[in-house]
Amino acid sequence: MRKIRSSNNYLIKETKSFIRGSAVDDCGHGTNVAGLVSKTSPAADLYIAKISNGKEPPAGTDQIIKAIEWAQKFKVHIINMSFGFLQNNEITLIEKTELEGVIFVASVSNYGGNRSRTFPADMSRDRVICIHVVDGYGNKSGMNPGAKRYDPNLSTLGVAVESIWPDDKSAHLEGASYAATIASTIAANVLKFALHAQDPMEMEEDLLDKHHVDEICRSGGMGKILLAMTEHRDGYNFIAPWRSVWDEDATVRSVAARFKATLKE
Repeated sequence: MRKIRSSNNYLIKETKSFIRGSAVDDCGHGTNVAGLVSKTSPAADLYIAKISNGKEPPAGTDQIIKAIEWAQKFKVHIINMSFGFLQNNEITLIEKTELEGVIFVASVSNYGGNRSRTFPADMSRDRVICIHVVDGYGNKSGMNPGAKRYDPNLSTLGVAVESIWPDDKSAHLEGASYAATIASTIAANVLKFALHAQDPMEMEEDLLDKHHVDEICRSGGMGKILLAMTEHRDGYNFIAPWRSVWDEDATVRSVAARFKATLKE
């Protein structure tokens, strides 16, 4: 599944700023997010939309709406939203775009018990995949709000993440922004596998059909797949594909069969 890029095949395909000024990253947040993608899903193409000048989310939603509309032009599969609003907001375009076949992943919050989930992570789980923070062993972080009853409470690595920002030499990061990014790259790898299993040019038979792939290409379907890859710990579901789906005995056929069974549930 790993693709080696040629020198002229850059990871970042397009960048655009939706606020005043250039798309250059001035604080390191976006650079670290892009760096995580390059390490954990190296075959992915990146379209980067700048919606804020700092680490705090923007004051309004206009630039986010414009950024989603811009991303749609490139037919992106996943929109990673490593930000969160403290106040309630509404972006109906997210629901519309998800129905058309786009996966939305959002960071939950960094305020622990002082705040509930931020927006857009607090949207319906069939529209936005909400990601909490754990360490590399699946232990929950104090940054998370309380786990919700009857909710997947998905989590992944967001503690002691190595920074690639030049001014952070040997520094390590933590936060829901980076957990959401890791979850997005896991989703990207799942999607790449699904397209591989559907391709008659690569497989003797189609192990996944168009209906399965179309469902995986939406937040609701991808959320089911990610949940099937989890271990339950301390009220949260830690995404660990190597334990429950992609273990050392896994085959393309066994993984495809697991995906199909999960989507039926």
